[in-house]
Amino acid sequence: MIFRIEDQNVSHIVIEKPSLASGISKILSSSALFIAGIVNATVYFAMQSIETFLPLFLKFLEVDPFITGILFSIEMATIALSKPYFGKLSDKYGRTGFILAGLAFSGSGMVAIAYSRNLILTTTAIVLFSMGVAMVTSSIMPLASELVPKEFHGAAMGALETIKDVGQGLGPIVTSLAIAYMGFREAFLISAFILFIVLILFKYLLK
Repeated sequence: MIFRIEDQNVSHIVIEKPSLASGISKILSSSALFIAGIVNATVYFAMQSIETFLPLFLKFLEVDPFITGILFSIEMATIALSKPYFGKLSDKYGRTGFILAGLAFSGSGMVAIAYSRNLILTTTAIVLFSMGVAMVTSSIMPLASELVPKEFHGAAMGALETIKDVGQGLGPIVTSLAIAYMGFREAFLISAFILFIVLILFKYLLK
């Protein structure tokens, strides 16, 4: 961002250099960008909760460890393969709709996982959740890049990654406490509830 200051016969140019602090400032000063950061953090909160505690949940359900490994491979394959496709669709039809759909898919997948009692339902729930993650993560960064000036892309993206990491770190902590005091089902339902709350905030507060 360039400011020109006129002082009689002398013109001075002051250049605001992009930095992490300026990226955070951009996020805090833009409600849309801040909400985008919260959405990203929430999705990774839920994803890290799944990756940390789903194996224990499946062990509780007496699922064979080999099958557990297959289920996680399905999760990662679904995310990896669908991200480019959803990203291309968000280019064509807009970011907001895909982010909302992704939050809905992820939340619904978490609910289904919480009530899973057989392999078919668990696999379906994981695919649903993974598709939601792919929808959000393939659209949220392009959306953020559209909300800040080009010269601040690096700083803003870095700040968004930091917010994402906070959500990712909180996922196992909050979920472990919920499991300790309430149980697996309730812990996964709490993650689903948070996803749906963020969906509502994103829909009605994004301007």
